[in-house]
Amino acid sequence: LQPIELVKLGWILYLAFLLSGVKHGAKKPERAITTIGICLFFILLNLVFQPDIDGLVFFVLFTALMLWVSEQFPLRFLARYFPLASAIGGVLLLAALFIKGVNLASVGTKRMDDLKLVQVAPASSFPFGVGMGRSVISFSVSNPHTDFIFAPLAEEMGVFGGLCVHVLLLFLIGIAYWHGLREREFFWTMVSWGIA
Repeated sequence: LQPIELVKLGWILYLAFLLSGVKHGAKKPERAITTIGICLFFILLNLVFQPDIDGLVFFVLFTALMLWVSEQFPLRFLARYFPLASAIGGVLLLAALFIKGVNLASVGTKRMDDLKLVQVAPASSFPFGVGMGRSVISFSVSNPHTDFIFAPLAEEMGVFGGLCVHVLLLFLIGIAYWHGLREREFFWTMVSWGIA
C-alpha cells in the first residue's frame, strides 16, 4: 500500500463533499472550483517530486471526470477555468520533467520496450499459464508489482486467468456504479462513482 492510494481515497471523499455542497446550494460553484483547484495544485506539487508522472495525469483526469459526472457545472462554466488550469498543469509537468532529469530524446523508449514484453506475456503461456510464481517476465519489465502487474499475472495464470481478473474488475466497477445509482444522498453517489 502506497501513501498515494490513501490520498486518492481522501480526494474522492473531499470532492464528493464539495460537489454535494454545490448540489444542495451550501457552496457556490465558483468557490468550490477555486477550492478544488487550490487543493489539486498542492497534491500535484507534491507529485512533482515522485519518481513517475502517472500520478499527475491521474489526478487531473480523475478530477475532471468527477466534475463532469456530478453534472453540477455547465461546460461553459468549466471552460472559463480551463486555460488557467492548463497553464498550471503544463508548468507542473515541465517542473516534474526537469526535476527528474528526463532526457526528452529518450522519453518513452523504456516504456515501449516494456509494452512489447507485456504483449508477449499472455501468448507465451497460452492458454492456462506457466503456474503461480514461475513468471519470467517480472525480471524484464520495470515496475512489475505496480504499473505492469498484469503481465506477470497473465504469464502465470494464462489467458483464462487474465480474463477472470478482468471480469472481476468489471464486476466491482459495476457494483460500485449501481450502488451509486441507488443512493439517495448525492454525497454517497459521488463516493461510489469515484471509487468505481
